[in-house]
Amino acid sequence: SGKIALIVSRGIQSNNYAEKIRYHLVKNLIVTQVDFLNNVKLFSDAVVNNTIFFLENSQPSITSQTQRLLHRDTFEQIEILDSISQIREGAKIFKQFTTIQQFDNVIDLEDICYCTKAMVMHSEKGDFKKEDLLSSQESEVHSQKYLDGENLVREFAVDVVRYLEWNTDRAPSQFSRITIPEMYNYPKILFGMTSFPTYDRGINQNDGFYVPDSVRICVRWDDVYGIKRLATEARQMYEFSKKYQRNLGDSKGKKIKLYDRAKEQTSFSKKFDLRYITAILASSFGKRFLLENNRDENIMTTSPGKLAKSRIYPDDLKEFPIKNISLKKQQPFIEKVDYLITGNWDIYHWIQQGHKIKFNYHDDSIKIEINFLEVLEQIKPSCWSFFNAAPQRFEVIGDRALTLSKIKIKADKLLIGKNEILLQSHSPLVLNYLEKYLPQFENRGLAWQDLLNLGQIPKTDQDIEILFTECDRLKQEIQQKIETIRQTYQELDGMVNHLYLATP
Repeated sequence: SGKIALIVSRGIQSNNYAEKIRYHLVKNLIVTQVDFLNNVKLFSDAVVNNTIFFLENSQPSITSQTQRLLHRDTFEQIEILDSISQIREGAKIFKQFTTIQQFDNVIDLEDICYCTKAMVMHSEKGDFKKEDLLSSQESEVHSQKYLDGENLVREFAVDVVRYLEWNTDRAPSQFSRITIPEMYNYPKILFGMTSFPTYDRGINQNDGFYVPDSVRICVRWDDVYGIKRLATEARQMYEFSKKYQRNLGDSKGKKIKLYDRAKEQTSFSKKFDLRYITAILASSFGKRFLLENNRDENIMTTSPGKLAKSRIYPDDLKEFPIKNISLKKQQPFIEKVDYLITGNWDIYHWIQQGHKIKFNYHDDSIKIEINFLEVLEQIKPSCWSFFNAAPQRFEVIGDRALTLSKIKIKADKLLIGKNEILLQSHSPLVLNYLEKYLPQFENRGLAWQDLLNLGQIPKTDQDIEILFTECDRLKQEIQQKIETIRQTYQELDGMVNHLYLATP
């Protein structure tokens, strides 16, 4: 009945290398207490942070409860976490974030999809880096659409699309890790290692993004089975999740030929639509579940009520429990995901036109700044040059050689710099137009006299009114789109939570 307390790396919580010791301890000893010190440095010269656990040399029983304590900012600042059953929860007792919920009628995602990390694009020999392969413009060389993990800016949304060099002497043949290139053309789930999930509709629907190892991908087994060359490619092996390996037992081995696994699961995987699965992963339930069951040694606490930051690993996705419902019952989820995908692409295209748009699904703040110059270009009103516009539209009364900066209006005058008067006009519309139009020339060392032939102004107030009306209309359209997207996400989130958490 001896007792001992051990101070170890916090890798004991979830890292794969500590898998066996966690299960050995919970099976053979009573773990009376676990202290989490993720943000507290016990040793000033240590690289890692720590976890402390207390053991008793006795066989655990159904009554064995593990007390769990979180030391927040200092060792003395202690928060008591929920105690949990050692017998029922097993190795989960070593994790700060853990769930004790049990779900019925669920299927692990690895039975539906091949979940893996994507390409490692740098040269093994150091001849090139990932950034050397990317371009903002599509070309014969840069032919594949590309997303980085940081481009997944919220669920179902991206902010920047670039293009990847492909089918050259170095790409992909000299990549450190290629994975299976054909998979990128299929519909798939993309999940940023530290960001958000989205659904890639595949190359047939103008998606088919190629992604680096900062993104995890999930491809349905029937699509993997469609890559027939894998049948004769012995090196492509599939590694089961640690959970699956435990269920098989050590004697069964850890790996199977990838194509054989795809063949086994093809018929079953067709019973699930990836959009339905993405809906679950992108929900507040899905994010919370991944947090509470992930393998990230570097997981850090945040303020109360907010999810911690963590990395998502392929095994975290493989072991995710997907509710096993019919394709007919999946359809309402699919329809909402379709709207979120197309709606967020509408937002993306507006952003590409220079409009500044920022929002998320969880608060009321929406920031929209219309690109005035883009609207002007689209409307193309009849204009005068600045040289011909005076004195019909304005009168220049200030120093024409003064460099343009910090444009603002005061009464019937337009000012630049430190309240230096440039011009005046009896038309507020003219002044409002110039206030929006002139900033493009700021910080370029240009003065009014440099713009006499370059600058343009609509000939009538009616033309300017049309321009501002279109700006207001477009802003309202974007606002309405965002509100509908947000409402759709919240409805979808509620559907997922009801699916998993509703009491029968």
